[in-house]
Amino acid sequence: MKQMRICDPWEFILFAFMVRWQQKAPADRHWGELDGKPTCNSQEARLAYVLQKAAVGRIDSIYSGLARYTRRMDGNSYVSRNPAWMKSPMPLLEDWYLEGCQKIEQKNNVLENLTKLGFSPEFEACTKDFVAGQNIKGYLPNFEELGLMFEGYPGINFNGGSVEMKVPELLMSLIPAQPFFGSLIQQNRIQLQPS
Repeated sequence: MKQMRICDPWEFILFAFMVRWQQKAPADRHWGELDGKPTCNSQEARLAYVLQKAAVGRIDSIYSGLARYTRRMDGNSYVSRNPAWMKSPMPLLEDWYLEGCQKIEQKNNVLENLTKLGFSPEFEACTKDFVAGQNIKGYLPNFEELGLMFEGYPGINFNGGSVEMKVPELLMSLIPAQPFFGSLIQQNRIQLQPS
């Protein structure tokens, strides 16, 4: 069976956020800091995190779609602007909330609805593994797939086995500090040039 890999540029960016969580968050079911904020690395926190990132730029359409598709028998939705009924309301964006007190099957049901909102089946599968605490690096596109994904994007040029990226001066020192990009830079797979 072919490995499912992320092949959409926006989903690749969201994937990078999830990998960053896996690298920087406290151990599973432990408290610590992530981005300077106290965080418990739990299934519900990971579900809220991925739904926050996935909704950027489309907050109302994503959350109202999930509210419609995750309606419960009592009329409430697992994604809602009304947290009053929730046992463990997790804040999302712009006054939307996620009911965090769900079994993994219910969390997966929420994620399965992402495909109805324009996300790929690969992204759905990746988010399910992420929420379950599984390693998601297997969803990383190979170099050829990355080249096809970013073909035609200004400032990105794939040459055989390496990529040249023109990036703003401000990012020149930040990108190598990220473990994923730093290792590719050390292997001479990525060359950064100021734009």
